[in-house]
Amino acid sequence: MSGFVTFKSIAEAHRIARAHQGPQKELHGARLALAPMPHDIVWQNISKEPAEIRSRNVFGFVFIGVICFFYTVPVRVKVVFADFSF
Repeated sequence: MSGFVTFKSIAEAHRIARAHQGPQKELHGARLALAPMPHDIVWQNISKEPAEIRSRNVFGFVFIGVICFFYTVPVRVKVVFADFSF
């Protein structure tokens, strides 16, 4: 279960968040966190299914890994051949 609270000012929200840091008995085990700034949210991802977002993340990591591999291997081979003295 979750809830959402708004405050009149950002300063007031930060003051309340600082006052309730850590495990507090009056929070009954609830976790208090400040909301992210609107420009930190990827709004296009809100309408997507979690599985689609996860698959895009996996594809991105695999793609970067393949690029790193194909850039690292030729440089490694070049370094090995550069060490030979003919």
